[in-house]
Amino acid sequence: MLSHERRRSALYCLEKYQTPMALADLADEVARVEYDVATLLQIPGEDVKEIYLDLYHSHIPKMEDANLIEYTQEEDMVCLKHELSDGTV
Repeated sequence: MLSHERRRSALYCLEKYQTPMALADLADEVARVEYDVATLLQIPGEDVKEIYLDLYHSHIPKMEDANLIEYTQEEDMVCLKHELSDGTV
């Protein structure tokens, strides 16, 4: 499950902010991590959109199936199901 860098980045961002996040905000943060930049303005908008779509269609469902996260489609919110640092994952 954690072999894909984008899933690791998404889990890192969710752990860092310790709060449910809108999927769009999570995609923004994952983009910043992947590009290693300070601001979102340094990343082409099309790349951020691709990350959002990749999370939505591939990584979020896989992490939800693995019981790592919870995604509420109606609210478009993602949250961790467990703290990653407590050894449960």
